[in-house]
Amino acid sequence: MLAIANGNTSPNTPLADPVRPPPPDEQIFEAIPPVNPKDTAVAAQPKATGADPTDVVVPAMGIAPPMSESPMLVQSNVKPPVEQPKPVEQPKKVAETPLQSMKRIQQLAAEKLARMEGFEAKLIRRETVPGKSAPEPEQEMQFKLRAQPLSMHLKWVGKEATGRELVYVGGRKEEKVEILTARSDGLLIGGKRMSFNPGDSMIRSQSRYDLREGGMQMAVVNLGKSMIKADRDPKVAANFRYLGIVDRRERKGGFEAIEETIAPGAEPAFPKGGKRTLHFDPESTSPSYGLPILVTATDEAGREVEYYFFDQLKPARFTDADFDANVLLKKK
Repeated sequence: MLAIANGNTSPNTPLADPVRPPPPDEQIFEAIPPVNPKDTAVAAQPKATGADPTDVVVPAMGIAPPMSESPMLVQSNVKPPVEQPKPVEQPKKVAETPLQSMKRIQQLAAEKLARMEGFEAKLIRRETVPGKSAPEPEQEMQFKLRAQPLSMHLKWVGKEATGRELVYVGGRKEEKVEILTARSDGLLIGGKRMSFNPGDSMIRSQSRYDLREGGMQMAVVNLGKSMIKADRDPKVAANFRYLGIVDRRERKGGFEAIEETIAPGAEPAFPKGGKRTLHFDPESTSPSYGLPILVTATDEAGREVEYYFFDQLKPARFTDADFDANVLLKKK
C-alpha cells in the first residue's frame, strides 16, 4: 500500500497520477511478433461433420506421423473391414458298402501284422475240442510269438494247469513242441519235460487246431482269401456280415466285428456248420489297433466252441534266447 500511495497513508490524500507508458522510442521491451497462422492449425482444423471427438488423436509431441497421414490428426478407431475367408468345401464322404468295410478291416489287419516282428499278450482261451461233449476249462496264459521263424512260448498262469509251459520254434529240420507239464497233469507226467511232434495226437487232443495253423494270423489270411472270392461270387459274400461296432465286456468301447457263417463240412472243426466272429480293435491309439484280438465261434446250435482273447497285446521284438527251451523249461 505504501508503494501505491507513495508512502501517504492518509485517506484524504489523493493518489498520484498513474504511471504513463514511455514514448514508443523509449520502450525497453521488443514488440512481440504476430502469431504465425500455421502455429494455430490444430485449433483451427475443422472437424468432419458428425465426427466423434474420441476418433481424433493429436500426435504426441516430438513424434511425427507418417507422411501419408494428416500432419495434425490421426484417426485410430477406424478399422478396415475384415474380409472373411471363404469356407472350404469338404469332399462329401461316400458311405462304405458292408463288403468295402470288411475289405478295409482285413487290409488294415494284414498290413499291421506284416509290420510286426512279434507280439506278446495275455491269452484267454476256452474251447470245446472235437469229439468231446464238454468244453475245456478256461485257460489263461502268457503268450509270446515271433513271426520269423515262427516261434511261440506259452506259460499257463491261471487257475487251470498252472506251471505248464510250451515252446515251439519252426524252421528246423526236426520240429518239436517242447512242454513242461503242470503238476496238476497227474502223477505220471506232472512236472516233467516232454517233446512231441507238432501234429501229435497228444497235442491235438488239447486244442481244436494245430498250433502252427491257429491264431489271429491265419484268421486274417483266411479272411483275405474269402474277401477276394466275395468280389466275384455273391454266394461267398453272403456268408459274411459286417456288424459295425459291437459292445463286449472285454473292452470298453467295443470292437469292430465281422461275422462269418460256416457251411456244414467247410471246416473239420465244424462238421455241422456254425458261425465265427472276428472282433477287431478300433482304437487308433491302441497297440493292438486293427487286429482281431478277440475271436469267438459257435456251433450249429449256437453253443460257444471257440473263445480266444489276446488281452493287453503289444508289439515286441524277440531273440533266439526268448525261445530257448533248455533255459525256459528247466524244472522248477
